[in-house]
Amino acid sequence: MKTVSIMETKQTEKAEFIARNHSIWVEKGQRLQQCRVEMGFSATFVAEKMGVSRSTLRRFEQGQPVKRADMLERSYTLLLSYYSHCDEIDLLYLEIMKLKTALQQATGEEFQSTGEGSYYLLN
Repeated sequence: MKTVSIMETKQTEKAEFIARNHSIWVEKGQRLQQCRVEMGFSATFVAEKMGVSRSTLRRFEQGQPVKRADMLERSYTLLLSYYSHCDEIDLLYLEIMKLKTALQQATGEEFQSTGEGSYYLLN
């Protein structure tokens, strides 16, 4: 009769868990890496913003097991979402500035920002 140590059992369970989840992790990592690259961010930039090492980020993107992968995935998603919305906000700001300039040119009036996203007439 063969006895199996607790350590061997845990190692077997860990290997089975990794095998079951590997393809899911690869898909998630590749999806986030693709978004990162499309947004023009380096792995170093994203890792620094997330407070993890570059090697941890790389392992995550490659679908390798990392500690707290669930939190890493959420942080990564939030970071990319934040920066993608910043781009949208920047574009909206530029549009507002264009409209303000066009309005000033059309009316000859000067407008000042309230600091709250609206403008008032200076005259």
